[in-house]
Amino acid sequence: MGMTRIFLIYILMVLLPSAAVAGFKEQRLAVVPEGYQLDHTSIVFTPDGSKAVFGARLGGKVSVFFGERAVGPYDHVRMLAISPDGRFVAHNGTLYSEGGGASREYLVVNGIETGPFQQVCNPVFSPDSRSVVFEAKYGDKWRHAISAVDSNRIAAETGKADLHWMGPVFS
Repeated sequence: MGMTRIFLIYILMVLLPSAAVAGFKEQRLAVVPEGYQLDHTSIVFTPDGSKAVFGARLGGKVSVFFGERAVGPYDHVRMLAISPDGRFVAHNGTLYSEGGGASREYLVVNGIETGPFQQVCNPVFSPDSRSVVFEAKYGDKWRHAISAVDSNRIAAETGKADLHWMGPVFS
């Protein structure tokens, strides 16, 4: 726990240098469970800064922690996002096939999996936090897809595209 505390203070000092000048209130945003190793590349804060979501590894698997909730385990986790109201967490959850077959990727929102897909990228929540749009590759083509936060189904999607360099947005 000591390293996590030091790491979070380091984040405040480096990423938010005004906090060092203006002062800040030290508070515990999250705790890395005993035996887990923090994935320092997978830490995201709620818009109001009151909570953190992070990935942590135990053995060869990664779980995502948000408050008292743990989601996973997965072989790989990336693209963590928190909804504007701070109630929902979306991320990619990858499961590798045994025997070296193709992996399966899911869009995961608060533990609800949508998929499987060949790849999932860039989850973005709607301003009202009720929907999440993301990029999904299946059938060897990319699409932008939208889903309700409490559903494992795609509500709508764009046509097939050969590339995915433009992340989804709400307007």
